[in-house]
Amino acid sequence: MITLGFISLRVGNKFAKYFLLASVSAVCGGIVTANAVWGFIPFNVLTYRAVDIGMTVDAIFLALALAERFNINQAEKLAAEKMAGIDSLTNLNNRRSFYKFVKPIWSIGLRNKSHTSIIMVDIDNFKLFNDNYGHALGDRVLVQLAGTLQKEARTGDILARWGGEEFLIFLPETKLADAIAIADRLRKKITAIQLTTGNRDRLSFTASLGVAHTNEIHVSLDELICLADQQLYCAKKQGRNCVCASQAC
Repeated sequence: MITLGFISLRVGNKFAKYFLLASVSAVCGGIVTANAVWGFIPFNVLTYRAVDIGMTVDAIFLALALAERFNINQAEKLAAEKMAGIDSLTNLNNRRSFYKFVKPIWSIGLRNKSHTSIIMVDIDNFKLFNDNYGHALGDRVLVQLAGTLQKEARTGDILARWGGEEFLIFLPETKLADAIAIADRLRKKITAIQLTTGNRDRLSFTASLGVAHTNEIHVSLDELICLADQQLYCAKKQGRNCVCASQAC
């Protein structure tokens, strides 16, 4: 068993150290007890019970191995759940995580009839970036925009990549006028983003933003998101690179 422990340790099994120590403890305890019974060493309670002590230490080390394995499994499970809720390109929440984080806050807001706003952001003419410069540059545009949104977001705001080039921001405890001001600040920050192409050309882009707000209990979260999407469509119709807003009624 000790030999197997050494072999497992050599091949990189991180739990082999527990198995090896457990095996050594059991063997050493047995040797001490056997020598005490045979009269090679003094016979007393400690030497006679050495095998029991060794087996107890053996069990402790194996329990530690199981505990570490359990902790690793839990950490891997949590990491997998987190990755399942994160957009791999932008590191923002995906739709699943957005609803997971927003729904409890939404329920509290409904009970308190507090002001709640949503901003939907869409990159203008995004298809042209992919068509003219390739998807790699398009991905850089998405990453840069996501980074700007994260940098400008307030504590408590919840961001998500809603799909394609659309992003969503949930603003709890935020009145319509404040949400419009935030959206316009984001719009200006987005226009200031500069990207360099392979030919060292400097490119910029714009975004249209739709804002929706409510403090009424009969409006659902999906309805508010739909209203923000409608306002985004209005911003596109008005020439892009602008903010349109409305309050649910």
